Amino acid sequence: MDWKFARDGVAITGEEIIKNESSPDAIADLVQSRVDISSLTLPDLIAGDVYKNNPYGTGSDGNPGNPLSIEGLAVSVDNGTLAPNFGQQSRTTYPVLDAKVNYAGSVGSTILAQLQALWSSANRGQQSRTKVCFTTEAIYNSIWGQLQTPERYTIDPRRLEALGIKTTGGNDLAFNDAVILIDEKVPTSVVAPGSTGSGGFFYGLNTDFFELSVHPDRFFGLTPWYKDPYGDQYFMDIFFAGALKCKRPNKQFNLWASGG
Repeated sequence: MDWKFARDGVAITGEEIIKNESSPDAIADLVQSRVDISSLTLPDLIAGDVYKNNPYGTGSDGNPGNPLSIEGLAVSVDNGTLAPNFGQQSRTTYPVLDAKVNYAGSVGSTILAQLQALWSSANRGQQSRTKVCFTTEAIYNSIWGQLQTPERYTIDPRRLEALGIKTTGGNDLAFNDAVILIDEKVPTSVVAPGSTGSGGFFYGLNTDFFELSVHPDRFFGLTPWYKDPYGDQYFMDIFFAGALKCKRPNKQFNLWASGG
């Protein structure tokens, strides 16, 4: 896997520093506010790319991918429709690199059957199974609507905390014992890969086979301030360097559902 790099920056003039520094009447620290915004902006962009980015072509949101950003689930949890190659290897030559995918699904009465077919295919013949699912609000609500009342709250919050997932103390919706989480970063109201329509995605992930490798010096690390030698400006950069690795794409599944 290729290491990917991203950066954001903060720029401020000497005049702004003088006018906003150490004033007892200041409501907010201008410099610190800009640093805080930059520190949140870059992680937010990376979070979106985790799902949608395809550095080598069209992403799962239907837009051209960012070649400088990480390989998202659009690459790793695909069957060659968006990403013909994975790990620089051809999915045609090595079908084991294909995830279990259905890009022609739909919300409604058959949503559980569609997910079950993908789940059983991805988890066939192994003890390590799907651990967590991410989807859109529309698909989540469609699944909720197909369940009987006693089936809607099935995951003990202590099990989620063991996975590092914070909860409010209540139980959560699950599919085959894997928690289902709504994430606003999951593409929604997008065309089906290689087709048409408008829908969203449901990702079933076995996290035993995922790893996010990051460089310790560039895990959203801040540089010292440095001054423009030819002007009264100061700059700070925030950097990310890492790669999202999936060791077994054939143990992951992905449903695109119209109306999602």
